[in-house]
Amino acid sequence: MTPGWTRLGSAARYTRGTLTLREDAWRPPDGQDVVYPVLAVGVTVGV
Repeated sequence: MTPGWTRLGSAARYTRGTLTLREDAWRPPDGQDVVYPVLAVGVTVGV
């Protein structure tokens, strides 16, 4: 059985008000570590 994705960590790179840009590091089943940028905006409404 192949292991699933493993979260290695998360680091906030920029924060202003309710907006946060962070980088999440993961290890997928192939074993190569990858970093994904995540933009967290909080509660929002889009029109």
